[in-house]
Amino acid sequence: MSDKPHKALFVGGTVVGERGQVVIPVEARRILDLNPGDRLVVLLPPGQDGVMLAKVEAIQRAIDALMSGLAASIAEGGDSRGDEHKTE
Repeated sequence: MSDKPHKALFVGGTVVGERGQVVIPVEARRILDLNPGDRLVVLLPPGQDGVMLAKVEAIQRAIDALMSGLAASIAEGGDSRGDEHKTE
């Protein structure tokens, strides 16, 4: 079973270095299984008050799940625009 928390978790702080680099706290690296060489996606949330990092693999899994759900909905006769566009 995964030991990833299901809610926001404060795991430490960091400082931006001269070259724009940050060190991700060890607890966050452990929970997320981040290793040297892992590729991350950098996202700016609406309002750009922070930075979010996600493993490329996690983003790909989310996209794959979204596409699978969309394909299943279309295969069942659903409309990719949502139920409000269906005509009976």
